[in-house]
Amino acid sequence: MELRQLEYFVAVAETGSFTLAAQRLGVGQPAASTAIRRLEDTLGVELFTRTQQGVTLTVAGETLLPAARRTLLAATDARELIAAVNGGERDTIRFGNTQVTYGLRVGELLSQFRLRRPLISAELLNGGIGAAKLIEHVRDSRLDCAISASVRKAPPGVRFETLYSTEYGIHVAVDHPRLRGPYVTPQELAREPLVGSPAGTPERADLDHLLELLGIAPPIPLETNSFPATFDLVRDGQAVALLPRGLIWMHPPGVRMLPLDRELPRCRTVAVTPTNRPLRPIVGELMEQLTGAWTTAIAGVNDPPAIPKA
Repeated sequence: MELRQLEYFVAVAETGSFTLAAQRLGVGQPAASTAIRRLEDTLGVELFTRTQQGVTLTVAGETLLPAARRTLLAATDARELIAAVNGGERDTIRFGNTQVTYGLRVGELLSQFRLRRPLISAELLNGGIGAAKLIEHVRDSRLDCAISASVRKAPPGVRFETLYSTEYGIHVAVDHPRLRGPYVTPQELAREPLVGSPAGTPERADLDHLLELLGIAPPIPLETNSFPATFDLVRDGQAVALLPRGLIWMHPPGVRMLPLDRELPRCRTVAVTPTNRPLRPIVGELMEQLTGAWTTAIAGVNDPPAIPKA
């Protein structure tokens, strides 16, 4: 059994795809498939169930996954110890980033960081998996740190540093026949179909929580994790969306935001670091650079002015 095989195994398990795992590791798909097959031959078990929709872990794979992660972390620790003895700084930082960046080019920032720290490699996981998953990954040691979003308090195992917060509003088509403003009441929202994240996801749980605070249960017939797709559906009049006001910069023509007539908890963009293990100095250095860049990027990002309530 080789460490590289375990790296392929963990990547496939976390992405649910040989193709995505290969992209993450910077290799071709055949290399990933071959490595997994050799690992399965070595262990004498099938680690994945392969279907046309993707791959899922078998019972044996689920059993191996936590041990594989621990082994890879131990190998990283060992490399760091030897590098420290030799006076080197080789390291890998696993960083997750929300899909809402307010124009901040995170890839460029990581490249600049590597120019100053040429022995440091950075693995970037974007927010396509969902903001809540990024937070879970930091807690579970799959990521060293992340920039994410949350409407709730930090769960055990992680710390939040708020970079930006924004109120929630109702995003509607400009020519919506019923929601004309100047604000939206819960009773009006309850009569409208909503578009939201798929049922069972943490983001959907957050939406359900907000609707519960409003005391309503409108239908949610349309589901997507993509903000552009959400706003396309809103523009076409198929649904409305309860989302942070700070997302108005993503609106296509034909979409606007109306404020609610009551306050909800604010959605916060947060820097996420672990509390269940020490923060490595090099990770702290990267987070300091990223949070500083975020603060600069969002300095000119403001919520639209609230419309006075009648």
